[in-house]
Amino acid sequence: MASRIQGITIEIDGNTSKLQQSLKSLDGSLRATQSNLRDIDKLLKLDPKNTELLAQKQKLLNDKVEETKTKLDALKQAQKSIDLSTEDGQRQYDALTREIVSCEHELKNAEQAASSFNSTMSKVSTVTGNMSKKFGDLANKTRGLSMAAGGAIAGLGGMAVKAAKDADELNTLAKQTGISTDELQK
Repeated sequence: MASRIQGITIEIDGNTSKLQQSLKSLDGSLRATQSNLRDIDKLLKLDPKNTELLAQKQKLLNDKVEETKTKLDALKQAQKSIDLSTEDGQRQYDALTREIVSCEHELKNAEQAASSFNSTMSKVSTVTGNMSKKFGDLANKTRGLSMAAGGAIAGLGGMAVKAAKDADELNTLAKQTGISTDELQK
């Protein structure tokens, strides 16, 4: 960007300064946002299911769109204030036109990335919500079965204890009478 609009002096919001200086904070903010997005993308490769990182990425993509819109508005405002009656004015106008085209392209890409990510997150949210509902329904449907299974297990446990007690009594009786346990069972 710097090479395209270098040396252009424009009044923006009542402040006459070089356009490059006026856009410096916007560019710094965009660079920081882009750097944060790169960091998050690297971390998402390691842990793609991290919901905190996904939420941060969604916020940063939306921030990038807004920051790019602000930059584009500032460039368009600066372009409107150029005096085209001089050769220098025409050169400045042409430089700003190129910068605006570049910024519009960046905005289009940022909007597509944010829209695509927001759409994906919406689909994930819908699928997650549907799965949660299905698991809840399944839990409700099997609640009675679970209670019955628990009762059956308790009953089987009780039968096993009773059978062990009966076997012990049978064994004791066999020892006292001298008759085998098989004969006693018959």
